[in-house]
Amino acid sequence: MKVLIVEDEIIIAAELSQLLQKMGYTVSGMAVNYSAAVAFLTNEMPDIVMIDINLGGSKTGIDLGKYINETYKIPFIYLTSAIDKSTVDEALKTKPGSYLLKPFDKIAIYSSIEIALQSKSLQPNKTAGEEQDLVIDNALFIKQKELFVKVMLDDILYFKSDKNYIEVVTADKMYLIRSTMVNLLAAVPEGIFVQSHKSYSVNIKKISAINQTMLLIGPAKIPISDSFREKLTNRLKTFT
Repeated sequence: MKVLIVEDEIIIAAELSQLLQKMGYTVSGMAVNYSAAVAFLTNEMPDIVMIDINLGGSKTGIDLGKYINETYKIPFIYLTSAIDKSTVDEALKTKPGSYLLKPFDKIAIYSSIEIALQSKSLQPNKTAGEEQDLVIDNALFIKQKELFVKVMLDDILYFKSDKNYIEVVTADKMYLIRSTMVNLLAAVPEGIFVQSHKSYSVNIKKISAINQTMLLIGPAKIPISDSFREKLTNRLKTFT
């Protein structure tokens, strides 16, 4: 889990970074103002951003929250020590994942991050124009920095879910996208992929062998759970 810290007080940023690393998170970067944060996001995508509302400079943390919503749609948490009602109302318009009050402690940090990630993953399905990763006809366009990389659906071997992320596995490469299995399967055309397990959906055309508990796609051994076995079997029977 990669975290970007945007905080203009260096000592506070360093303390927060140490706490995050002790808890097993990776601090992928620290920025002291809006411009530095935007430059970082252009080159590397964190999983979550922690933003001090009162950044030094002409643009505030709320401005950065707006930019993230418009450009990347990744979750972010506001950091604050004291805040007035007008600022709260302005901050709420950007729909932050959570708030973290200074001074920090481990429980508050963990709770804020997990709440932010949960709330992002539980949002209702968006239209294709609102998604960061787009399904258009027979291809999945995956956001890779400033580009959308086209991956043909027929070339995808399987999807593997890991909490708020999906591994999109092809014969040559693995892509990581932020989604839930439910949302992803709702976006792709029906009939190409079928779930074999709560964490796996496979391209029906790529199955090379199967038994009661497992199927093979190339060298990969994909589990079959009881709850998905009947649907998978019926799909194989009707597949031509």
